[in-house]
Amino acid sequence: METLIDRLRAVRAFRNLPTSALTKIAQIASPPTTYQAGELISDGQGEQALLLVVAGKAKVSLLTADGNENILYLLKGGDVDGQAALFVRHPRLARLIKAVYPTTVIRLRHDAFQRFFKGQNKFPHFKSRKYAQSYNSKCVNHNIKVIDNHHIKLPKLGVVYFRSGRLPQGKIKNVTVRLTVANQYYITVLTECENQTLAKTGKRVGGDLGLKSLLNLSDGYKELIHHFEDKYRKKLHYWEKLRSRRYLLAKQAIAWDYHNKVLAPRQLDDFKNYQKARVMVAKYRQKIANQRLDQLQKFTTKLVKQYDIIVLEKLNIKGMLKNHKLARAITNASWSKLVSILQYKCDWYGKKLIQVNPAYTSQICINCGKNNHRLGLDKSEWLDVREWDCPNCGTRLDRDINAAQVILKKGLATQ
Repeated sequence: METLIDRLRAVRAFRNLPTSALTKIAQIASPPTTYQAGELISDGQGEQALLLVVAGKAKVSLLTADGNENILYLLKGGDVDGQAALFVRHPRLARLIKAVYPTTVIRLRHDAFQRFFKGQNKFPHFKSRKYAQSYNSKCVNHNIKVIDNHHIKLPKLGVVYFRSGRLPQGKIKNVTVRLTVANQYYITVLTECENQTLAKTGKRVGGDLGLKSLLNLSDGYKELIHHFEDKYRKKLHYWEKLRSRRYLLAKQAIAWDYHNKVLAPRQLDDFKNYQKARVMVAKYRQKIANQRLDQLQKFTTKLVKQYDIIVLEKLNIKGMLKNHKLARAITNASWSKLVSILQYKCDWYGKKLIQVNPAYTSQICINCGKNNHRLGLDKSEWLDVREWDCPNCGTRLDRDINAAQVILKKGLATQ
């Protein structure tokens, strides 16, 4: 049986460490903690450190016997990914710092390492926060408050203007302010609400995921797929070419500075034309993603309001993406996102989502239950058939609607 030491040794950063060091690393996992600036904190093994916040930077200093301090780590405010590097460089004090904002309260969170220790996940990978940043604040003594339709009060920032389709409902628990790669700010408010269960309708529906229609329902309705990227494809391609060209020119200029030992060599942030192209590409991609998400949110809300039981097919989407002729169309359809949104909305509103094996759902006749064996066609030819006559009972069937009805029958049989 694989032990925690074996799992740690499989990580490249720990591969050459002795067993004693790996044992110490395995012992420092602890639940999230909150420390105040200036507080003495300990790793539980006899060592103490002093946590300070100076000029918007969090500093962990190891206290030595002679009273001097040895700075272990200096973390800029807003850097939420310094923990991984700290864990590798200073494993004994890894759990002592986790800065999410230049504030006097430093929240220590290393859930990713906790899951790694428990065997739930692989070793955490570093995620760059160079352009996308965020910070989180808890609601204490009503320091987070929605004032009106366009203003919200936030800690440290005060009253902030916002635009939203609807206002937060319920008791506010915390708020996350996020800066995206497209230089757009978003506020996510977590609230606690009372029972949100919707009234029962007594209706059930099956759904067949498709590429011509997003979802084909067993009652005959077909939700169309909107190809939002087609509208922006030319402009996106133009800015992507510009970004790549300006990136190469910027890297050449940076290499020239280092080669000539310039005292203050330029960085990518200094090249405004490259930054402009980067932001434009991010804005167009964000626009496309927002339009897709808007369609999914509205359609899934409509489904959970109309039906009590929703049955879908459980597809191997990751495997289907290996077909490069259909990969772009499958990605644009956002099947995984549709199912995940539908799942949490069913949990919220007291509805039920069932997923079944999609095998032979398009080949079985819903009228007589016989398999048509693709009518003797190969797979590629069978995909082009949109309507077919059952060779057993002669019923004229719409391929997608019939599949949705078979999926509904399968799902109801599993209850």
